[in-house]
Amino acid sequence: MGWFENIKDFLNKKMKEEGLKVGQLAEASDVPETTMRKMLDNRRPEIKNILKLADYFKCSVNELLGREEFDSGEKQQYAKLSPEELSANLRSFINKELSKNDLTQSELGKKLGLSEDALRPFLKEDDTQKMLSSVTLVLLADFFKVSVDGMIGRTPNLAREQQIEKPLDNIKNLSPEVLKAAQLIGKSIKNDISKVPADEKAAPRHVSSVTKKPHSERSR
Repeated sequence: MGWFENIKDFLNKKMKEEGLKVGQLAEASDVPETTMRKMLDNRRPEIKNILKLADYFKCSVNELLGREEFDSGEKQQYAKLSPEELSANLRSFINKELSKNDLTQSELGKKLGLSEDALRPFLKEDDTQKMLSSVTLVLLADFFKVSVDGMIGRTPNLAREQQIEKPLDNIKNLSPEVLKAAQLIGKSIKNDISKVPADEKAAPRHVSSVTKKPHSERSR
């Protein structure tokens, strides 16, 4: 059974459980009804519509596609991705895997059973909303043996890792002149601090609010 057939079975099961008709599910999930009916007719949907359904049912994409080996079965929250985030996360994943496995774009394309240039437009495209087909996306996940949700940055842990990496990537992309200027500013601040007298650096002593009486008064 293909993964698109699994989507059909998943939708039929959920509609029965929740007492939904096709039009009601389409409206609730923001997936066009014509698209929904095509999915129920074993047509392969775009990844954006797969994500809308996964978000609506609060489930993993793996569960929706029937990739049971990558579905923990545990309830968890998933990050809602904009088209730009989806595209950027997938590009980042592919580029990292190419580097890690010492593969070229052409070699990976052939290993996926696609043409040598199948991935090139997506990886070089400046359009941040450009996306691979859902078929290619599943082929990638199967080839690298990973969760689709993890691959596209939809899982919470990976989303947090990417948020941490982004500032670091921005620093790496700074020009040598900017980095040198930042280092000089840091050294200047350090030198200024070292010139401050030690008694000024120390924390102020606590002064008691109780006024001591002169010795002569206490002895009376």
